[in-house]
Amino acid sequence: MSQGQRGRPQRQLDTSVPALAELAQHLRELRRRAGLTLHDLSATVSWSPASLSTATTGRDLPRWELVEAWVLACEPDANLALWHNRHLKAALAFHEAQHTGDGGDRSVGRQTDEAPTVPPPAGERSVIASPHGPSSELEATTPSDSVLTSPHPGSSSPPDAMAPDHSAVPVWQGALEQAAWRSLTPRSHMRGITAHPAPAPVRFTTVPADFMDQEEAAADLRGQYTDIVEIFALVPARRLLILGDPSSGKTQLARHLGEQLLASSKDVATAALPVRFSLSTWQPEEQSLQEWMAAELNALAPEPHGKRRKKAVFHGELVNVMLGKRRLLPVLDDFDRLSPIERGHALDALNHLPSTARFVVISGYNEFTATVEQTDTVITASAGIRLQPLNLDDLDGWLQRSSRSESRARSKAQDWTAVITALRAQPDAPANRVLASPLLAGAARMLYTDGRADPHELISDGASPESLEHRLAGYLIEQATTARKTLNPPHSPQREPHHSTASTLHLALERVATNESSRGTGVRVLSDVYHPRPRGTLSAIVQGAALALCAYFYLAALIPEPDFNEYQDNDVISATGAALTGSLLAGLLSYAYLRKESILGRFRSDPLNLALLVRAVLAAIPGIVCLGLNATVLTGSFYADDDLMALPFSCLVAMSVLLPLWKTMTPERAFADGALLFLTTTAALVTVIMSAPLVVIGLRFASLTTTTGQWLTASISHPALLRDLSPARVPTALSRAAEVGLLERTSRSYRLSHVAIARYYRRFPRQPRPGLSPRTGTGRLWRRNE
Repeated sequence: MSQGQRGRPQRQLDTSVPALAELAQHLRELRRRAGLTLHDLSATVSWSPASLSTATTGRDLPRWELVEAWVLACEPDANLALWHNRHLKAALAFHEAQHTGDGGDRSVGRQTDEAPTVPPPAGERSVIASPHGPSSELEATTPSDSVLTSPHPGSSSPPDAMAPDHSAVPVWQGALEQAAWRSLTPRSHMRGITAHPAPAPVRFTTVPADFMDQEEAAADLRGQYTDIVEIFALVPARRLLILGDPSSGKTQLARHLGEQLLASSKDVATAALPVRFSLSTWQPEEQSLQEWMAAELNALAPEPHGKRRKKAVFHGELVNVMLGKRRLLPVLDDFDRLSPIERGHALDALNHLPSTARFVVISGYNEFTATVEQTDTVITASAGIRLQPLNLDDLDGWLQRSSRSESRARSKAQDWTAVITALRAQPDAPANRVLASPLLAGAARMLYTDGRADPHELISDGASPESLEHRLAGYLIEQATTARKTLNPPHSPQREPHHSTASTLHLALERVATNESSRGTGVRVLSDVYHPRPRGTLSAIVQGAALALCAYFYLAALIPEPDFNEYQDNDVISATGAALTGSLLAGLLSYAYLRKESILGRFRSDPLNLALLVRAVLAAIPGIVCLGLNATVLTGSFYADDDLMALPFSCLVAMSVLLPLWKTMTPERAFADGALLFLTTTAALVTVIMSAPLVVIGLRFASLTTTTGQWLTASISHPALLRDLSPARVPTALSRAAEVGLLERTSRSYRLSHVAIARYYRRFPRQPRPGLSPRTGTGRLWRRNE
């Protein structure tokens, strides 16, 4: 396809007026994509080639009629509201430069000598966007020397922290800026949609009017990935919905929007700082939306040197004031991860925010529209976009672009031309479905354009969507896991071999995928890595019966032989009954502890707030059983004093119950966990001589409550865990996976960053061995349990 490079070379672009240069560059790029020369375009729009050439120099302001004709000739279904906004922005900057003298002696007589007065296209809303985005309006409405007041009647006065302080920056302001950058710019992106010479050409359309505010529904929000900031400016209330199918690039588009708004802010002291939040950690029944955002902000803004602040900087009232005064722009991701009931609460909470609050909501299209239909509620003053799958027209020209050298791109162009031609002839080909995902399309570009693999694999015989997705997702994973970075802390003298690091990451990701598949949530505590599936009913019954039998043997062994000279029959009968009753209670409590996840699941709708009490009772069962058996020893009138030696062992088992309360995933947590299990096992060796059944019960509960015990138990069926995934290495492995973009870290859990990665570990029993060639993506296979 022609790229519009025939004829005379283009004039050099003048960048003295950035907004005007930006408009000129947009026009040049549009003509290049259409494959038209200036003479071809002149014949279509009836403007002279000289006028068209002058319009893209960045020195003169073109008329709106010329821009409109240019756009329609190159792209008939273009969003004219977006282009009209760009023209108005350029006109404002151009006349301001002329007024201040920055524009020099340039004349615009050939184009126009006054600001354009052409109204916007019919049905479109005219919005003049500041060169620096929404922050300019904030500066106009909230000057730096103004005192912030309550955003709506009835609310309390703002805290002192919101008052201006010209001598020092308020603590909350620096913490908010830090939280904004940390939430939007992770240490590393997944090498897919963003790791290219140009971002993936993701397109989006306007959401149907039935699912957004009718007053905002008239705006045309069609555009591409690079247009998202300008599209956001077209929404008067700045309440944008980003909807799409799974794997369509919603989160990355929202990150790009936030990064651009944050980078273009003139003054962070007066701008609305975008902060990304994951709604998957919000529990509407327990806290309000503002209180939850305050807690998330406190977690995102630690003190320097990685220490947590002793006193919380943000609280619900402060967040409410920042929303009302447009100092905070929440980017609320994962709306679709909430339960249907919680989504209804979320819509209600968003509509109860201050009327001046701005925000962005990211959700799956089906989940959001279903919630709107069920609740008959839309978000006030909102407008939305829906991301579209990538097609061959989007990818043609982008897949061939190489980040290495132009010569490599030219050598691959012929192969890609044949592949794209074949895919156009077969619209139902598996590769068309796979390449519709921006992440997998990016993987294909890296593997087949930058790498040495042959793109004809996409159209080979026997190719299926599953196999192609596995191939591309596996390549991305291997690119991340084969990075030569040790899992030990930087100050540790011990260095691990490269294959051990990659194997640890693979095992950790596999366990996270299994946990998400079985529980529907990410990894919240260390034990979730080793116990990714809830226990079944049959397994709990068998283990509960075994523990009940051990309890009976323990209690029955303490009953002395009947001596009618000293004891009465009633004493022996009562002791036997106590043993049966105690063993039965121990078995029932053990079953309840093994099935605690299923029991707690019944309290999702908890009007009486009993879930916390039930959770505490279930967590205390190991201590209740072991200490209860010892209480039977203490209250019995015929038990020997030597049996009290088992009491210290039972106390250690009871202490292990406190470990799940320590939910931080750090190596120190794993060390304390292992130390307690070691002490418990040592005490068991002493106690086993006197009461072996009690030792069996105690050790089983210790293995259930300690992460080290669950690790050793899981290693029986998965020996690779014993070698490569010890509790001390799990926190670093998860953190490393989050840094390279394979996992997403929230304030409460780790979860896989992309559905393709989850399917990669769920569907296939064999994975590529770490250490394969990064250019070809090939290597011998390894078994998961190897």
